[in-house]
Amino acid sequence: MSVLKGFVAWNTDSEIKYIDTIGSSIKNTSHTPEQALTGYIESIPHRADWKGMNREQVEQAARAKLLALRAIGHGQG
Repeated sequence: MSVLKGFVAWNTDSEIKYIDTIGSSIKNTSHTPEQALTGYIESIPHRADWKGMNREQVEQAARAKLLALRAIGHGQG
């Protein structure tokens, strides 16, 4: 078995950092940031393997980000 040099396993913190980029990391999309984040949240129950990530913390971060987007009116198509 080989190990990738510099590889760091995905963890709860890195997933939360990824959530912070949803909707802003891809510029050429027909989805608003709110729509993209809503899709992410809707997919959470279907994710089979969390690889040691804390699902509750990830979901809480995603929902908090969605509320923040809605509060500033971001994602209005």
